[in-house]
Amino acid sequence: MWNNLLNSNQAEWRDIPYGEIDLKDIGARFRATHDYAINNGFRGGFPNFYHADYPTGRVGGSILIKLGAAEWRDDLMLEGVR
Repeated sequence: MWNNLLNSNQAEWRDIPYGEIDLKDIGARFRATHDYAINNGFRGGFPNFYHADYPTGRVGGSILIKLGAAEWRDDLMLEGVR
């Protein structure tokens, strides 16, 4: 279903081993998935919340965004105290 928004030229589904991401804490999982993506040559990534238990261990599904498919930038969301 994810490929309706991002096709295989833009992103890749990857099962990340449980030891590299935290499956119990949502915020930590987003941060760890993004860090995993950056450290493995992608622009960024996010969890898709699929889990699997394989004979080699538990994994968490993630969508990793390829380098040419996105850009990183900081946007100002709020300026000053209101």
